[in-house]
Amino acid sequence: MRSAALVAASILLLAACSGDGATAPTPGLVMAARLRSAAVDSGGTVVVSLTASNPGSRSVRVTAPSSCVATARIVDSRGATVATPTILCLPAVTTYHFAPGDTSQWDIGLDVRSPPGSYVVVASLVIGTAVKYQDTLALAVQ
Repeated sequence: MRSAALVAASILLLAACSGDGATAPTPGLVMAARLRSAAVDSGGTVVVSLTASNPGSRSVRVTAPSSCVATARIVDSRGATVATPTILCLPAVTTYHFAPGDTSQWDIGLDVRSPPGSYVVVASLVIGTAVKYQDTLALAVQ
């Protein structure tokens, strides 16, 4: 399962860490990523929250090929990945239904084992083939 999660994470995180911020969300859903704390001690855990909301007046249905929709990784100044979570995925097709006003949230914990310094968290939310979002968030390790 771990290798499948890492392969899924690699596929989901196609874009390099450029610091350009978020990619455009899918029409009908508003997506966001945030860190619960922008600073963490080395040896601690940082939590990334990814959300998808339907602010419209019509329902939005999205089908995903598996339950792996949210992922994150910590990247150093050279672009090397220094932390990824262990994500357990179900290979079953999953349908997400966003009624008007609904919000879904995925929280990912990343164990930080990096030396003090500045890093970037690359967070992705991919639901099916049509709903894709990626953002980069600054992280200070103390």
